[in-house]
Amino acid sequence: MNKLFAVLVAVMFGLGSVAVFAADPASTDAAKTEVKADAKADKAKAAADAKADKAKAAADAKAAKAKARADAKAAKAEKAKAAADAKAEKAKAAADAKAEK
Repeated sequence: MNKLFAVLVAVMFGLGSVAVFAADPASTDAAKTEVKADAKADKAKAAADAKADKAKAAADAKAAKAKARADAKAAKAEKAKAAADAKAEKAKAAADAKAEK
């Protein structure tokens, strides 16, 4: 009976060892797969971030260009108003001078 028990324990231990060794490569493969998946996700995130940064830079440049155009238009309008005011002032002065005569 003891011999049977000893053989049974030895067989169970042996099968357990084989199962551990058999499972080890699988866990290594799973770890490698996980590392690859993480690296792929990091690469995708970096690409998305770069694309977002590029889009933001393009939008900022477009906004700056639009602001410059608006500022130039406002300056032109201000200049036209100043010219119109000067012309009106000159006409008023001429009218006042004519009225004095």
